[in-house]
Amino acid sequence: MSILDIRPNLEAATEALMKSGADRMGPQATRDTLEECFGQFVECFGNYVWFCGEHGEYFASSLKASLSDALDDAFGASIKEAQFEGPIGHNSQQRSHGTYNARQQGLVSGAVRL
Repeated sequence: MSILDIRPNLEAATEALMKSGADRMGPQATRDTLEECFGQFVECFGNYVWFCGEHGEYFASSLKASLSDALDDAFGASIKEAQFEGPIGHNSQQRSHGTYNARQQGLVSGAVRL
């Protein structure tokens, strides 16, 4: 990659991020998409650092680790919440009816209550 390619590559990565529809995805998919797109930015900046005469690979690897930590901090709570939002399975009505069985609720047909 030449120094002249850095700007078009950054613009292409930005365009891909805008077209990805990350705002309509779940938290885990959004985090993964952002990590992938920002990874392209990191590569471009790593190449720029190399062209400036420094260690571009070290810069890129350090920045990717920091980026991953920042995305984990930003999306960690949302990802954990999304894991527990789903229905309970075959017993998904349990939330609205409580934890008692039908006999304890007095819903058994033919039961006589005094």
